[in-house]
Amino acid sequence: MDAITLRCPSCGAPAATDAPNCDHCGARLATAACPKCFHLMFQGSRFCPSCGAEGVEWKGEPASLPCPSCREPMMEGMVGRNRISQCGRCNGMWLGTE
Repeated sequence: MDAITLRCPSCGAPAATDAPNCDHCGARLATAACPKCFHLMFQGSRFCPSCGAEGVEWKGEPASLPCPSCREPMMEGMVGRNRISQCGRCNGMWLGTE
């Protein structure tokens, strides 16, 4: 499998997927799964580096319910007008129905 290279959503510099901060600008880097293809991307990225899908606009606040799979707190975000929640532990992703 090829190594994945992502770009910092703040400055655009190349960054490793396991880097906690950008080496160039110092921005905090956290990965999330693309809502379309599930490829890794940094939270705050506008588009997926793999498929080009619109990224998730994370609210930066916990979701109202814990992960149904592992019971850990989830983060809430928006893809267009759709609310999603993603677990940082098991990487499960759930879509809102309202």
